[in-house]
Amino acid sequence: MPAPVSFHGTQNNDYYNIHNLPPWFVGPWNGWIYGHGGNDFFYYHFDPMEESRFGNIHHYHGGSGSDQISYTWTEQDVSVDLESGIGAIHGLSVTIYSQETGQPHVVNYSAQERYYYMENVVGGLGDDTLLGNDDANYIFGFDGHDEIEGRDGDDTLNGGVGNDTVRGGDGDDTVDGAAGDDSLVGGQDDDLVRGGSGEDTLFGNADNDTLIGGGEDDKMYGGSGNDSLEGGSGDDLLRGNSGNDMMEGGSGDDRIEGGTGVDTAVYDTAGSIIVQLHVGASSGALGNDTLTDIENVMVVGSGDATVVGDSGGNLLFMGSGDDDVHGLEGADSIYGNGGDDTLRGYSEDDYIHGGHGDDIGRGDSGDDTILGNDGEDSLYGDSGDDFIQGGDDNDYMEGGSGWDTLEGGNGNDGIVGGQGADEINGGEGDDTIFAGDYDDDISGGNGNDYIDAGNGADVANGGSGHDNILGREGDDNLRGSYGNDTLNGGEGDDTLLGGRGNDVMIGGEGVNEMRGGKGQDTFAWEAGPTGFADIFDFSLSNDRLAFEDGFFAQDLGPTTSLSDMVVAWGIGTDTFLGAHTADEGFQWIARLRNVDADDFMVKVYNETILEFDDGEDGPLPWSDGLPEGDGGMAAIDLSDSFLF
Repeated sequence: MPAPVSFHGTQNNDYYNIHNLPPWFVGPWNGWIYGHGGNDFFYYHFDPMEESRFGNIHHYHGGSGSDQISYTWTEQDVSVDLESGIGAIHGLSVTIYSQETGQPHVVNYSAQERYYYMENVVGGLGDDTLLGNDDANYIFGFDGHDEIEGRDGDDTLNGGVGNDTVRGGDGDDTVDGAAGDDSLVGGQDDDLVRGGSGEDTLFGNADNDTLIGGGEDDKMYGGSGNDSLEGGSGDDLLRGNSGNDMMEGGSGDDRIEGGTGVDTAVYDTAGSIIVQLHVGASSGALGNDTLTDIENVMVVGSGDATVVGDSGGNLLFMGSGDDDVHGLEGADSIYGNGGDDTLRGYSEDDYIHGGHGDDIGRGDSGDDTILGNDGEDSLYGDSGDDFIQGGDDNDYMEGGSGWDTLEGGNGNDGIVGGQGADEINGGEGDDTIFAGDYDDDISGGNGNDYIDAGNGADVANGGSGHDNILGREGDDNLRGSYGNDTLNGGEGDDTLLGGRGNDVMIGGEGVNEMRGGKGQDTFAWEAGPTGFADIFDFSLSNDRLAFEDGFFAQDLGPTTSLSDMVVAWGIGTDTFLGAHTADEGFQWIARLRNVDADDFMVKVYNETILEFDDGEDGPLPWSDGLPEGDGGMAAIDLSDSFLF
């Protein structure tokens, strides 16, 4: 009998083809093959017609590196346990003839294998059992109905052709069923499980797993952890179990069951779909799905989606189509993303983000946050204390009832505060702002803005640009800031600050405090009831006083006396002005602080202080509180004014 044979490789990557062994090598022997260093490949093809190996044991020593034993074309069932180092080729037989009678006798046996420092294994054509160890194993069943288990380590497992059972074990494993109706289990840690073709059953088990069904009718169970399940084509069952799971049924009539946790149904399509969480169903381009315990919806792709939430707080995330979304009850988060979307939150405190496109966002009841982002959006807070931001382009916003915060952003925006004490900022662009009733805080931002503060004690700042600001009722604080601004206090005791630029300020009714600031300012009186203007910084060299036609008791004409219209009276360092008004008769109308009365009268007779409108050229540009033109006095034809 030959002595045991040993083969020794090198420190490099060696390849051993154990096939068609010579007659002296296939007898009863216990051979050793050493791979030593490198990533070695042991390829074994057993041919029972050539090699009986009855009672023999092969020993494979991988050494250092990542080594592989392969039984690719072996037709018998192979078992390999890399952890114990024991394997076998089953289903072998040998025929022994009796020396006495000559009769044949068939003996069934298994060829024994021993493995040392082996990490990877490839099965053959039979129904193999392939078990890994603590290393990061690569195990491929090849053909047949195989049973594969990776055990510990981050393993890569593939059943190959046939109806296989593949289990990952501990570690972050990749488990593939390939062809056939497979049972696939990820095991512990974060696994990737793919069914491939066939009707597969996939289990994620513990931790955060990714399950992909592939073709035909698959069943997927996420287990514990936050899992991702993708059915693919076919009528699939997706069950998230515990954890916050993402589930995409794909095409076909699928059952999507979230289980416990906050789960999301995902739809990726260029066609139209309807998803209704409140009735637990979806329909459209991808098929008719049944939804159970699903809290959120994510739409991916360019299709137009109609999505309706339920009584809970839903996350509804749309794609690039023109979507129609209704949150219903609960505090919902709605994202329109691309397309011209209509987004409505309904009850409770909703978050609505229009995204790209010309969107309509409506909060309804609750304290809502509504963001337009890109596009020309129309945003409505309705009831509740809402935060509304237009974003880019020309947007329209309404706060509705409640104490709202409205920001125009970029573009020429239209903003309506509604009922409640609102905070409004027009942002960039030429904005039109109607604050509404109650005490509002308004900023026009950059651009030439029109601000109607409405009733209430309002604070309004025009910001940069040539702004027109109307206070209406209430004790208002109006500031022009930069630019040639027009400020009209309306009713109430108002404070008007012109800031930089050539401003026009109309105190209106009440006792009004007025400061023109830098520039050539005009302090003006409209026809009708008027109040008292307390002017703190009137400049005899730069500023003017202007009166609208119909303000005085007498009509202006060539024979009109100055004393029939205005009277100047010096008291201390100040000058007080009285006027014979058409509405109230004689009344004191202004106090010019730190202005000497004699110096004032010199300016009057030099025709540089007072300016009158005789009505022939129409009303002043600030008539009716709606400024027009450039907001200054350039629209008045001074050649028709009568100065005395």
